[in-house]
Amino acid sequence: MKLPDEAIKEFQDIYEQEFGEKLAWEDAELIASRLLALYKIIAKPIPENKNETPSYIE
Repeated sequence: MKLPDEAIKEFQDIYEQEFGEKLAWEDAELIASRLLALYKIIAKPIPENKNETPSYIE
């Protein structure tokens, strides 16, 4: 998923505020995309059936 330029710029700004380090555009785009992908995985509901394999593992 391609993030909008505005979202990448915002991520760069937040990263710099938190860590005191500027990220190159390509690095910010990659890290932000990976962070969003991770969030999508952990934000999914836990399956009711404990024997059910989560869709992100299949």
